[in-house]
Amino acid sequence: MGFLEAHRTMPSLLLDLIPELEKSFGEGTVFTLKVLTEENGSRDLYVSAEWPGPAQDAMKALHKFVDWWIEKPRPSSGRLHFTYELR
Repeated sequence: MGFLEAHRTMPSLLLDLIPELEKSFGEGTVFTLKVLTEENGSRDLYVSAEWPGPAQDAMKALHKFVDWWIEKPRPSSGRLHFTYELR
């Protein structure tokens, strides 16, 4: 079973996040999704922003998003993580 099939609320949650991700990282930023499996078999979903600029600016954008994310009431999303990759 795929990650999104096992976590049926995740697709709608991800769609709800798009506007805030774009506010934080900028419109036109490309986001990728990656599922990583831990040694114990648990799987986590990573949303990664492809960042063309300096790492410091990517960190600022990530912190801006995470500050919003922490304040947002939402269903359990412990398997969801946010990061960036420098291009």
